[in-house]
This record gives sequence, C-alpha cells and structure tokens, in this order.
Amino acid sequence: MSISRIWIKSSSQIMTRLAQSAFKIMATQSR
Repeated sequence: MSISRIWIKSSSQIMTRLAQSAFKIMATQSR
C-alpha cells in the first residue's frame, strides 16, 4: 500500500476541480 499513489490521485482530482471552477469564474467575469 503506497500512500503516495492515493495522494496523487486525490490531488489530481482536486486540481482538476479547482481548474474547472477557476475557468468558470473567469468566463463569468469576462462578461
């Protein structure tokens, strides 16, 4: 059992969510 793999998976999901939320915010602000 490697904690690093689990942390990488969770961190990748969090980063993708943050990127999507940031993109939505920028899209709304652009208008």
